Amino acid sequence: MDTRLFESAWTGNVDDFHKLLRENPLILYTISLYSSKNPLHIASTAWHIGFVREILRLRPEYAKEVNKDGLSPLHMAAVNGHIEVLGELLNVDRKLCCLERRDNKTPLHFVAMKGRVDVIELVLDNETTTSGLLEVNAVNQSGLTALDVLQIFPSEAGDREIADILQRAGAVRARDVMISPIPSYESHSEVINHSRTQPRCQRQTDNLVEYFKFKKGRDSPSEARSDLLVIAVLVATATFQVELIPPGGTWQDSYSRNQNNGSSHHGAHSAGNSIMGTSSRIAFALFVVFNSLGFSMSLFMINILTSKFPLQFELQFCMVALFFTYNTTMTSIASGSVKLFTIIITSVFSAITLLTKLVKQLIKLFNKLVVDIIHKVA
Repeated sequence: MDTRLFESAWTGNVDDFHKLLRENPLILYTISLYSSKNPLHIASTAWHIGFVREILRLRPEYAKEVNKDGLSPLHMAAVNGHIEVLGELLNVDRKLCCLERRDNKTPLHFVAMKGRVDVIELVLDNETTTSGLLEVNAVNQSGLTALDVLQIFPSEAGDREIADILQRAGAVRARDVMISPIPSYESHSEVINHSRTQPRCQRQTDNLVEYFKFKKGRDSPSEARSDLLVIAVLVATATFQVELIPPGGTWQDSYSRNQNNGSSHHGAHSAGNSIMGTSSRIAFALFVVFNSLGFSMSLFMINILTSKFPLQFELQFCMVALFFTYNTTMTSIASGSVKLFTIIITSVFSAITLLTKLVKQLIKLFNKLVVDIIHKVA
């Protein structure tokens, strides 16, 4: 196989290309017999705009061909951010922006990953979007739209502007894509196409639990962390609030059995004690265990999700202060018969949560020490 054509495409030497054409006028027609790629793939990657124009003048159909990886010249120009090459290719056929790779990635996915404002504006011009040539919410094999790709692979700058451009063109996240009803003015062929896609759409809506599960590669880890942090804060708030206003309320007066104030159906208590703690000790003990467990786990989640954040010392100090306040309040509302149990439970959960990192470090240090001893003995 004569590799000079590919060498000319890589260097962008148009004179050598014309020389090869004079030697073999059919070289552009026979190259597909030897290789899955054409010179336009190489020139688009190497950003040789003059060579690209010459190839497109002679063989414009090359713009639609894909290589063995399923990449068209437009894909390759998009992933490299070559705006002039993209313009020349789109001048041949605006429908090229709809070409999908084997993993269903369109050039728009690559443009979003690259993060170039000028390139995204070229692909999403008025002619492309208003005519319906480009599906801005096309989903790749990983279930990602272009907007998903932009948020998962952020660039140094311009992401906000690119996101605004995509959203003005109608782009949404994959999880927000809704199935629109079939309008009454559709042609018969369009109705048939919709009927073919209905089983697939039905399968997606039949299993909403699977649809809304976190999927690695589709959902942003940073967004998942933010959502978890919000959930942890809500749990911490709810569990802390319920001890301030416990179930059944609190006693507003104090009572002891040796007082001469007549008979009473209730045990001794002090003002501020939980009524449930006096009337039903087992129920109050269960309340203390599970509420303290929820509060401790929520603070543990916050501790993990905010690790390596700035002001870490101040944040840890706030955690300790919050635990101390919770334990003090829970102990104060417990009546005398369950006060010791409450002190033990809240102290144990607090200690486990706060000392988890220290325990992990000690275990790691112990394992390292054991390994060193084994190596020395061996």
